[in-house]
Amino acid sequence: MRLRYTSGLKHKNPARGLNASGGVLSVAESATSLLASRGSIEQDDDTRLRLAAAVLRAVIEAETDLAEPRYQIFPGATKSSAPLIAITVDHADYALRLGQAADAVIESDDATANGASLPTPQQAIDALEAVDRPPTVAPLSAQRLLKLAASCSQHAAVSSRLELYPLGMAAQRAIRIAMGSLIGPRVLTEAQVRERILGRYPDAEDLPARPTLDSMLIEAGSDLIWHKDGEDGSGYYPSHKGFGPSAGTTTFLHRPGTAADDKKELTEEEAAARQFDEKLTHALKAGGFLVLTTSPRLARHAEAALQRRLASSDFLPVSLDHLILQSLKEEAVQRKVDWSKVIEADVAGPGSRDWTNVIRLASFAKGANQCQAHR
Repeated sequence: MRLRYTSGLKHKNPARGLNASGGVLSVAESATSLLASRGSIEQDDDTRLRLAAAVLRAVIEAETDLAEPRYQIFPGATKSSAPLIAITVDHADYALRLGQAADAVIESDDATANGASLPTPQQAIDALEAVDRPPTVAPLSAQRLLKLAASCSQHAAVSSRLELYPLGMAAQRAIRIAMGSLIGPRVLTEAQVRERILGRYPDAEDLPARPTLDSMLIEAGSDLIWHKDGEDGSGYYPSHKGFGPSAGTTTFLHRPGTAADDKKELTEEEAAARQFDEKLTHALKAGGFLVLTTSPRLARHAEAALQRRLASSDFLPVSLDHLILQSLKEEAVQRKVDWSKVIEADVAGPGSRDWTNVIRLASFAKGANQCQAHR
């Protein structure tokens, strides 16, 4: 029975997975691929993976008995590392060097970022693409490059957003960096907070249970507060009400001050204003991306208030609408497109005859927009 089963598998896996993955896979990747294609009646993830790895070993043993094996097993970077399955020694060596480069990216970031951020996917890709690739190895896609490097590294993992991050990354750091994933819902349960953070960084340190989790969220700068008897049941609710789409008549021009006496009990609106200032100050020092939503009629008030608040810093207001329109107009002039036709197509909207041409024009102007936005 074993010989019949492995004989049926060996012609499809892992050879098929290898071809789709650039000629090299870690054993863990191959076992996961086998599970995805064949399934398992087991429910426990660890058991499923362990059984898949056992079947994989049998498949590899059967392959080595062939006169011309299509792939081989190669040792990992260390004795404790998972081995690699590759079609040539060049592929295996390249994968190991990618793993070393991924570790170098993580070590360099740990030494300079102080846990406030991670290397961007493009920074990681640039570092990996600098690794010498043998001529016998085909170029890999950016996604495959990152995943292979992480799987062959000692200290790196790859996030759902293709960021390289440290294996076992501290829960506090994971919360701080993935804060954006907690924005939007009216309420989040403890399990949902955990799912959103670990969904992005699955190999980070496990998040603690409440009430330790409450403290970690506050420490990270989150405005989520646990309410046992909340309007929609127990869960984490945003503590503010004045900075979202339902801002009402509250504006930055008249928002409460943030230098209140610490001994005085703050109103909810004053607490929200102080917390916003603290987030803004932290972002100015450590860097980051903050989003402030407001109704169109309050947009200019918000911009003016931010300019006053950031007057002492290197603050440069940039209108993305202006950049996009300027680039579109320049592209239209260069390609001798009548601007009035662009306006007509934009008014007509998707589905009109000229809408596709407007989209093409916008795609041509995209590069110019990116360059101006990074200046």
